[in-house]
Amino acid sequence: MNLIVNGFALVLGLGYLAGDSHAQDRDSLPVDAQRVRADYLAQRKNGLTRLNQNYLDSLAALQTKYTEANDLDAALAIKKEMERVAAEIKALQVSPVTAEGPETMRPSGTLAPSTPSGTPSVTATTGTLAGALKDTVIEPWKEDGVSLGKLKKGDKVILQYVSGKWKSHGELATEDPDAITIGHGDENRLGIFQKQREGSRPRLLILVPPGTKQKPFVYPIPDDYAEIVLRINEDPDGKWEQNPGSVVYKVGVEKGG
Repeated sequence: MNLIVNGFALVLGLGYLAGDSHAQDRDSLPVDAQRVRADYLAQRKNGLTRLNQNYLDSLAALQTKYTEANDLDAALAIKKEMERVAAEIKALQVSPVTAEGPETMRPSGTLAPSTPSGTPSVTATTGTLAGALKDTVIEPWKEDGVSLGKLKKGDKVILQYVSGKWKSHGELATEDPDAITIGHGDENRLGIFQKQREGSRPRLLILVPPGTKQKPFVYPIPDDYAEIVLRINEDPDGKWEQNPGSVVYKVGVEKGG
């Protein structure tokens, strides 16, 4: 029953993200409300990806059960479902989040509409390496992350995974943030955050998608920020000092001029 509910929620979530039909209402929002909406959409996308990953983990356990019972038809059916869910997870992870919403695939196979003219964009792309990149160690136990300093609208952050594993909790560093499938959903992804006032949690701007070792990730800064940081996305138990491992990314900032 759990699998059915999770799968149904997954489908509903993807449909809601891709099929929102109130673009005209969003156009009338003031700029600050559009920014709040973009933040909300990023958090919603993160939660949906986590739900999908939990569903995938449950399917993997069932596949093992049926394989050990020599019920190969059931195991194969589950494998196909796992491949479908993994593809949806990948689509969510690599799709940019805009004030319009995540560009997920519609049932027809067409992309959702792009951000309307005049709407502050929070899009990101993968592309060619640009600017001078520096190997940077990012450690999961540092809640404040690695600072990129003050960045302005139009600047670009460029990231390329080099090596390493980490984990948002536990004793062993087992998670590769650049892998398509990763344990515990997006907890162990690398995130680009806006550092806010002292004592406040950083605000997630976007998760860095998988596959940057092959294609560097280029993120256009959507606004002026006093400080941008890179860090592991989440620590569910709040015990940052216990998070193991570290990762290395080539990091660069290309100024917008």
